[in-house]
Amino acid sequence: MGVLFRLFLFFALAGCSQGSSCIQSNVSSRDLIQHVSIFSPSVREKSREAAVEIVSFNSSGDQIFGSGAYIVHNRQHYILTAAHVVAASPVAMITNKDETIIGDVIFLDLESDVALVSIEGMFTRSPISWSVSKNNKIGKDVFYSGYPNSYILLTIQGKIAGYDGDMTVMHSYVWKGASGSVVLDSKKAIVGVVSAVDVGSDVIGVPTIIEDVGLVAPVHTIDEFLNNNH
Repeated sequence: MGVLFRLFLFFALAGCSQGSSCIQSNVSSRDLIQHVSIFSPSVREKSREAAVEIVSFNSSGDQIFGSGAYIVHNRQHYILTAAHVVAASPVAMITNKDETIIGDVIFLDLESDVALVSIEGMFTRSPISWSVSKNNKIGKDVFYSGYPNSYILLTIQGKIAGYDGDMTVMHSYVWKGASGSVVLDSKKAIVGVVSAVDVGSDVIGVPTIIEDVGLVAPVHTIDEFLNNNH
C-alpha cells in the first residue's frame, strides 16, 4: 500500500478531522535499571511539556484537528506539525487546556508532510531545543505525545520498525488526532512527525486500519529552512 493512499485515509480520519540475537552486555542489571528509571522518564516529560493541540480550517470551513510540539531554534519559537494539519490555512490555533494562541504558518512541505508555525512563545509549554536525531536504526526506542482519538493528552512509546521511502515506519499506537505529533528519541532529538496510520486489507480485501503501525515524516526540509533563514 503506497504512502499516498495511507496519507489520504489518515487525512480523512483527521478530517474531522531483526532475526533476533542475544548480545551479552557489560552493563550490570542495577545500572540498567537506573538508566531506565532515571533517563527515560525525562524524555517522556519533555515530550509532554512541549505537546500542543492544533486547530485549523480546510477550504470548506471545517475544523481540522491535529497535534504538534513547541520548539525553539536560535531563540525563535515555533510549532512543528504535519503539513496536512495546517495546509489550507495561513494561520493556526495552538492550544492546551490552559493557553490558546494564534500562529502563522511560515513553512509547508506537502511532499514530506511537515510544517512550521511561527509563534511569539507560550507560557504554559516548555519548548524542545531543535536537534535532529541521527542513526535511526531499526529497534530504536521513540516517544511522542499528542491527542489521538480525542484524548486530552497521551504519551506513547514505540520502536523504529523499518522504512517506506523517506518515511520511517514506527511500531506504536497511531490514530486520528495524532497527526503532527513530534517523535523523539531517547536523547530528546527529533526523529520526525507523525504523518499517517498504515492501512492493510482483510481476507476479503476490505481496507483495514493497522493502528500499531505509523508513518513518521522526516524533518530534513524543516532543518534546511531553519538553518538557511535564521
